[in-house]
Amino acid sequence: AKRRIQRELRETLGIRVNEPKPGGSGNSNDGNVARRFFVEHEAVARILRLNSILLKKCYFLLTALCSEKKYLRQEIEEKRNIPRERHKSIHEEAKRRIQRELQETLGIRVNKPKPGGSGNSNDGNVARRFFEKHEAVARILRFNSILLKKCYFLLTALCSGFPVDPVALKSYCDNIFDLYNEEYGWHKMPVTSHKILIHGPIVAQQFLLPIEMMSEEALESRNKHIKEYRRSFARKMSREDTMEDVFLRLLISSDPKISLMRNISTGRTDRTRRYSRAPSTTCTAADSKCSLGDKSVLGIRSPAT
Repeated sequence: AKRRIQRELRETLGIRVNEPKPGGSGNSNDGNVARRFFVEHEAVARILRLNSILLKKCYFLLTALCSEKKYLRQEIEEKRNIPRERHKSIHEEAKRRIQRELQETLGIRVNKPKPGGSGNSNDGNVARRFFEKHEAVARILRFNSILLKKCYFLLTALCSGFPVDPVALKSYCDNIFDLYNEEYGWHKMPVTSHKILIHGPIVAQQFLLPIEMMSEEALESRNKHIKEYRRSFARKMSREDTMEDVFLRLLISSDPKISLMRNISTGRTDRTRRYSRAPSTTCTAADSKCSLGDKSVLGIRSPAT
């Protein structure tokens, strides 16, 4: 059947479908073959003995998608409105201007190399000050201030360490996603932003602990403990036994229920107290950060006893 279809397509339409190229460099399928294949969809349907209406609808769908992609490319070029050879120099000039204004206005050094070549100046303190002064940052970046403000509230809620209502979080993320596409749909969304806006509510719904507790900071801060557990409290018979013993030791030392049972008095407020006391309000961590419109939309709630 394959040879019959290839022969009839070659004789009827003059196209070579799925035939090897001379020299073994791939096959004959390319854009020209695909275009002629779908343009002559009625003849192709007779040869393939396929539903002609289905093939016709697929042709119209692919045509619409390709035309939309072409339109988006044209829109991107119109947004940039600069020749390709000048794009790099203008980008570097805008970057230097933004860095200079951020340092003069907010006193933060953004994306500048550290002395000795050990990374750059971006850290948690820079990020916190960047989002706290979102109005000034929006003016410097010439960015939508409402979008930046909503991103600030979202990150504040996720990093608060309190459970967040997945339904309210999904509604808020969808609002940010729609606003981004409306203002900057011509630019590709960063992967990190996509994960937070699209998959963040699913993570908040599926996992028992808040999102902030599932970061890698806890693993990094317990690096010395992991080394000690592996050296002194793990079997060395095999890698599987070693990893199992280290994992079980980490579970013992980090289990929330076991930690709450410990009666250790410290000189400062114990972080576990906020998970053992009764809830008092519906919005605790982000009260001072959220405006009237965003105060309760994320559904931040205190954990139950």
